[in-house]
Amino acid sequence: MGSVATCAVLVYAAASLVDRPVARWVHAHLGDERFDWFEASYHGHLLRLGPFGLLASPAEAIQPLAVLVFAILSISAAVGRRPSVRGRNILALCLSIFVANAVSVVAKEAFGRTWPESWLGDNPSFIRDGVFGFFPFHKGLGFASFPSGHTTAITTFATVAWFAWPELRWAWGAIVAIVIVGLIGGNYHFVSDIIGGAYLGVWIGFSIVALMVQPNRDRLK
Repeated sequence: MGSVATCAVLVYAAASLVDRPVARWVHAHLGDERFDWFEASYHGHLLRLGPFGLLASPAEAIQPLAVLVFAILSISAAVGRRPSVRGRNILALCLSIFVANAVSVVAKEAFGRTWPESWLGDNPSFIRDGVFGFFPFHKGLGFASFPSGHTTAITTFATVAWFAWPELRWAWGAIVAIVIVGLIGGNYHFVSDIIGGAYLGVWIGFSIVALMVQPNRDRLK
């Protein structure tokens, strides 16, 4: 309960004091709209991408990768090949990504928060429309900023990997930092979205570790 209360306080403080100034500053000085290296389709909308979008891309890439790896592990099990310690840890990692995606989708709908920018095309946003707030249970991608799903996914991944492969903890911390820089630098999320996603990801990661990973024994040799 202490972590939940801490998360709530930090989210409230960031939403009240930090989110809008940071979003304005990023819009004025950074953001992928200024770089526009290329365009890609995202949920049916053309999204202009630059360096910050690329920094955030690991969180996007791990989702289809988890599906592919899970399928390979499932086929191996079906033909009688039992997973090794490493295989079980990788399985836990894949399942953690699935859980993170499912939980973040439910949380997004529950909170119904608008985005910093109208990068989905016509979604109401703080920068374009001055819309800033939470609209609980308002469905639609235009009201899905909190918590950050990318942050939830990458933080869940890093938390599980932190315990499964502790000798690479520097890498797991670095990848989370890179994704967060991309999300904020591209004005894809408010700071409080990142905080909420990070807490949610760590909670999911710890839960998966407690259920499936034994860090004192099941570690990469």
